Amino acid sequence: MLLINCMYLLRNMGFNPRVLVEELSSDPIDIIKGNSEDVYNRYGKFLRKFPGDMERNLVRVSVFPSTFSAEDMLILFDGKGEVEKAKTKMVQESLLQTTKDGKHRVHPLVQAFCRKEVGTLDVGNEGDEAKKKFNDFYLKRTKILSKLFITKDKACEAISKFR
Repeated sequence: MLLINCMYLLRNMGFNPRVLVEELSSDPIDIIKGNSEDVYNRYGKFLRKFPGDMERNLVRVSVFPSTFSAEDMLILFDGKGEVEKAKTKMVQESLLQTTKDGKHRVHPLVQAFCRKEVGTLDVGNEGDEAKKKFNDFYLKRTKILSKLFITKDKACEAISKFR
C-alpha cells in the first residue's frame, strides 16, 4: 500500500524524492491520507475490526518510540498477566513484531496510524493516559540517569541504560 502510493507520487505527480523521504520519516499517515484516501480508509477499517481491547493495547504500545520489552510494557499495563495476554494476542495477529533480541515493536505504519487517528478509534482517552504514563516514567528515569552520568566512572553505564 505504502509503496504503491509512493510510486504514484514519484512517477505521476513529479514529487521530489527528498521531500517524500522527509515526509515519510516524519508523518507517513499524512502522505497516505492525502494522496490515497480510499487505501487509507480501508487501512482504518482493517484496524477497527479488531476487538476494543486490541485497539486499546495498540494505542498504548504505540507511544514507545522504537523497540520495547515486556518489562517496558509494565509501565502502561496493570501487571505481568495483562502484559503477557496483550503481547501474545498482538504477536499472534501480526500487530507486534518480535526482534532477534526478544524485544517487540509496532509496525511503523500501525504506530503512526494509532498516534494520528486515536480519536477515530474507540479507545476513549487511552492514548493520552499512555502518553502521560510513558512520559512520567521516562522523566523520572532521565533524572536518575543524569545523576548517574555525572558520578565518577558511571557515565558509560548511564549512557547504556539510557539507550
